[in-house]
Amino acid sequence: MVFRAALAALAVAAHARSLNERQTSTITVDLSKTYQTMDGFAMSETFQRANQMYALSESFSILRNGIGSSPDASSDHMISIQPENPECPSAPPKYIWDGNNNSQVWVSTEAVNTYGIKTAYANYLVQYITYYKQVGVDVTHLGFLNEPNLTTSYASMRSNGQQAADFVKVLRPTLDKAKFTEVKITCCDAEGGTVRQALGPSPFFFNNGAGEGLTWALKIHDAITRANVSGATNSKLTRIANDRKSVIPSKRLWAFANWSRHVRPGAVRVAAAGGPAGARVSAFQNVDGTVAVQVIQGGAGAGRVGVKVGAFTVKSAKAWVTDNTHDCDESVVMAGADGGMSLDVPGRSMVTVVLDEVT
Repeated sequence: MVFRAALAALAVAAHARSLNERQTSTITVDLSKTYQTMDGFAMSETFQRANQMYALSESFSILRNGIGSSPDASSDHMISIQPENPECPSAPPKYIWDGNNNSQVWVSTEAVNTYGIKTAYANYLVQYITYYKQVGVDVTHLGFLNEPNLTTSYASMRSNGQQAADFVKVLRPTLDKAKFTEVKITCCDAEGGTVRQALGPSPFFFNNGAGEGLTWALKIHDAITRANVSGATNSKLTRIANDRKSVIPSKRLWAFANWSRHVRPGAVRVAAAGGPAGARVSAFQNVDGTVAVQVIQGGAGAGRVGVKVGAFTVKSAKAWVTDNTHDCDESVVMAGADGGMSLDVPGRSMVTVVLDEVT
């Protein structure tokens, strides 16, 4: 009897110790140590994939539009605003702009004495974003190259690094002269299809495949925390069903949602340390003062994780989880005795917790 009681006591003690170990994983956020400011996250709208929910709340915060370069819209080609090739770089181009799909606006520009291929292309790009400004859309970033390492039969333009650097010297003054001084230049989005392979409607995690949600959640984390990038984009995050009556989202979409819905434009990355073994953590303070903490558990182990933010009194907290069975679904957050918060992080998952401060 005494022996059994001793065993029971040992079992209770072991259980309590195991529970404590499960709950002692804590992420500490330091708002005083800051890194880059975020621009946001996006889906690419190239090849006529433009019918996205950009204007809805808590959606993607960057819209990456393609600049058309084809004379017609056959297949999924994108029509150029200059469908006819001019006789030479110095010839005045004839631009065609269909602002509302019902009418076209013809615009001709004047040639200048210093015309060359670079100048003509720079003016072409400026004209493109001018059309957008006329309909109330301010373009914030202009990428003058897309897949410059790829040659295709439909639309492509090759460029090496030196050629790109030379063109920036022409494009920047052209933008400034047109009073687009706030527009930033981006470069150079190389083609990676030969490396990435096919990305199907994969689960969040199966075998670390190229198209899985967990794979992309980790890629985004590493790009932000190791390379200090300010945003991330991807394409083909959804698929239209064969019956054309439904849209099938991939788990990559929900991985992006865990980032984009809670790390908004203007958010500043702040220091975050600790967390469960094998997990990657990051934290951001949004413009509205809320703090978003990401926990990506690439391992199979689940556990309870505490979150503490220095010099920050928590008023409320919400969490969202994405894994094989959840699509950025709201999760339970528990208040801690020390003013922090705790939440359960499943294995092979991404969890985002957003903390609001007492004001």
